[in-house]
Amino acid sequence: MRKKGTIALLLTLMVSVFLAACSNNASNHASPSPSASSASSETNSPSDQPSSEPLTIRILAQENYNAQLSYADRPIIKELEKRTNVKFEWEFVPPNDIASVAQTRLSAGVNLPDVIELNMDSTKFFETAQSGVFIPITKLVEQHAPNIKRTIEEEYPIAKKLWTMPDNELYSVTYAAQNEGVMFVSDIIRYDWLQKVGITKIPETTDEFYEALKAMRDKDANGNSKQDEFFSGQGWQLFLTFPAAFGLNAQHTGSNWDVDDNGKVFSTWTSDKAKAMYQYLNKLYSEGLIDPEYTTMAYDASQARLKSNIVSATSFYAQSVKKNYNDLVGGGAEYRAIQPLKGPDGTSRAIVFNVPGGYNGYNWVITKSAKNPEGIIKLFDYIFSPEGRILLQYGIENVHYKLVDGKPVSIMEEFVAANKDKYDTVQAAMDGEGLNPIGALPYVRNVTKEEAFQAGETAQADIETYEKSLAVMRMPYFSANPTLEEQQVVTEIGGEVWTYIAEMRDKFVLGQASFDEWDKYVAKANDLGITKLLEIEKKKYERFLSMK
Repeated sequence: MRKKGTIALLLTLMVSVFLAACSNNASNHASPSPSASSASSETNSPSDQPSSEPLTIRILAQENYNAQLSYADRPIIKELEKRTNVKFEWEFVPPNDIASVAQTRLSAGVNLPDVIELNMDSTKFFETAQSGVFIPITKLVEQHAPNIKRTIEEEYPIAKKLWTMPDNELYSVTYAAQNEGVMFVSDIIRYDWLQKVGITKIPETTDEFYEALKAMRDKDANGNSKQDEFFSGQGWQLFLTFPAAFGLNAQHTGSNWDVDDNGKVFSTWTSDKAKAMYQYLNKLYSEGLIDPEYTTMAYDASQARLKSNIVSATSFYAQSVKKNYNDLVGGGAEYRAIQPLKGPDGTSRAIVFNVPGGYNGYNWVITKSAKNPEGIIKLFDYIFSPEGRILLQYGIENVHYKLVDGKPVSIMEEFVAANKDKYDTVQAAMDGEGLNPIGALPYVRNVTKEEAFQAGETAQADIETYEKSLAVMRMPYFSANPTLEEQQVVTEIGGEVWTYIAEMRDKFVLGQASFDEWDKYVAKANDLGITKLLEIEKKKYERFLSMK
């Protein structure tokens, strides 16, 4: 039976990331510092630098969404190169292009960089691995990566299950985090507008949420004499929290499977719970309470919406409220994360967000062209060491952080104040300096709730919301990776099935499909093959439960 209940420290955001490899050319290839990679114990210091030329690593990865400065020029990345005696040769592509570019390069199989970031569904990952274009790393981790090994076996034991392919090999390493509150996704509401329109109670149910949205619009909360206040965000944001309110463990639109309290796997988007959610969202949309452009909303457009002062609510990481909403909108705007909404059955749940195989699944693999895989594993094992973790999360001591009672404490606000000509916000400085280089390098984060939610009165309110939500926090659905035979079936019929499901999801919300046709919708999904996919998923789930 599926476990449920309180989760105090979340195993979260193991978005699959592993970088490494060495040059494909004829330049000198030295291994990283032995002290950064000793296989006998956890290591901290790269002080025993070799005197030979640095290990050159060619990496195909995605550039940061927010920063203008290339990763290649960021001080933290430069410091990592210095400490470990490596030289990165970056090949960056825009984030939206990384999946197609990486797949194209791997399919060609020639002139490969040493490392490629794969944003690839697990149903394709194993087949690609079997082609030999990137190598298994199981033995390399066992022999040369004590910090990586400890991370996936002791700190985050579920990670090893999710990394392991059906041939019992590891092919990539995941980014991992033990973050209090950081991956708590919640609805986020314009609290100052609630007060302005006379609502003193933060919504606790889906019905109260509807009434709040309606009041903010009808009473012109933004004061522009238009009824233009609504829930907004990119299309996937609409499905971050509402599924949970209707009894589903879905994290987002990619959560196609779920398991009930009796351990029975079922199809998320053809369930009666999904129907009830669609009906609720259709009500909001038909009354103008959801952004009419949500289905096509891109990141830049969503930011413009916020700055235009018309967004009454959205859904996102609860810890991001201050920097991503209040600071961005300005003018005294006060968004707050709210507790998971109770749905029609009177219960609520919050889902730990963003795990391997789900949204933003990054996989860094060592290609067949890498000449020094051992050196690569040792380098990235340093990143998983205590010192490496501090470098990529906090930066350089007395520049980006200071030690207080032996623990790193960020001083980025002071850093920004001293570098006003370069950075105007802490987030901009973190991006520009190379902290938390998601999409470029693996790293491990260990964040307290105070760090996650930042300082200030509104942050404290968000912390309280997070703490009250722990009682209903649940892990999302997990299953084992598919076998090649299973994958073949998924490849043959999955595309058509999930395209139809996605099309109908939007049609139900937009009112372009009648709920009187729900049974026909389910029947067509079955005819397209969702029942076959469900049988495969049941086997994957059973394998996952049996794995050690």
